[in-house]
Amino acid sequence: MVRPVEHRQLAQWMVKAKAFSQRRACRVAGLARRSFDHPLERPSDQTVEQAIEEITCQHPGWGFWKIHHRLRRLGQIFNYKRTWRVYRQMGLNLPRRKRLPKRLRQPLVQPTTANQVWALDFMSDALRDGRRFRALNVLDDYNRQALGVEVDYSLPAGRVIQLLQRLVDAYGKPAKLRCDNGGTAHAAGVY
Repeated sequence: MVRPVEHRQLAQWMVKAKAFSQRRACRVAGLARRSFDHPLERPSDQTVEQAIEEITCQHPGWGFWKIHHRLRRLGQIFNYKRTWRVYRQMGLNLPRRKRLPKRLRQPLVQPTTANQVWALDFMSDALRDGRRFRALNVLDDYNRQALGVEVDYSLPAGRVIQLLQRLVDAYGKPAKLRCDNGGTAHAAGVY
């Protein structure tokens, strides 16, 4: 199958080398006349990407139309189809709950003594009868000692605070608490 770019190149060659008229060259090459002078490449979308990126960094919860209207109000007038194409290519057409603000990644600090950094991790699993339970593990990052474990069907914030208060009374206050804030990992190792 012949691509449109090859048709255009053939027609342009006929006009230059064989002195055909544009009309005749397009007819022979099977090319629409309005495509003869059409640019081969579309303009770069880098300016659109940068403009969308700036707005989504400031307002991560905004959807496409709100971003597009803000761009127009700022004087950056892009066709909405072009804006939508770039928006999709950037992977922003996800449900709003999935789009989170960018976070700065920082390397984990290696503790030099005990009680500097405590790590909190929630895990969950299911009993044989299908009931789910959760476990909160608190570890000392220096020596990987399990300081406390709280297990129940539900672990509301009050229970977490009680566990942490008991651990502070027993071991002293840590310099930092680290929590992954990620999804729930299963105790059995099945994700």
